[in-house]
Amino acid sequence: MTTIILPGLVLPSGNIRERLHWGARHRLGKRCRLALLTAGAAILDGQLKLMAPAKRRLIITRVGGRVMDAVNLGFAIKPLEDAIRDRGWLVDDSPTWCELDVRQRPRFRGECAGYVVQIEDCEKCLTEKAKCEMVVE
Repeated sequence: MTTIILPGLVLPSGNIRERLHWGARHRLGKRCRLALLTAGAAILDGQLKLMAPAKRRLIITRVGGRVMDAVNLGFAIKPLEDAIRDRGWLVDDSPTWCELDVRQRPRFRGECAGYVVQIEDCEKCLTEKAKCEMVVE
């Protein structure tokens, strides 16, 4: 499992993002791509892109701020999910290629608000892949 911590990245809820001008929404996407790049993502490109295209589990945890309802939370992380897809770490963000798990937790004392992203190959897919290899051999 690969873990990326994005401190200081704050994304508005879905209700607020929906009312933004299209240019402001575009800047949110750019901010997410930049946050991934500054988090040492260039080093991770080799790890995550070299793996064969497979279904991946994407766990995004929002740290800090008010608790959002499930719909707003899912809508708020969309620019981050798109930035991860644009880096090539996901084949696509459709359910065929990505199992998305969105969580949130309060911020601890002295901790910066932000996001924690975890990416791993799905175990179900890996076991199916192993079964196919066993059948071929």
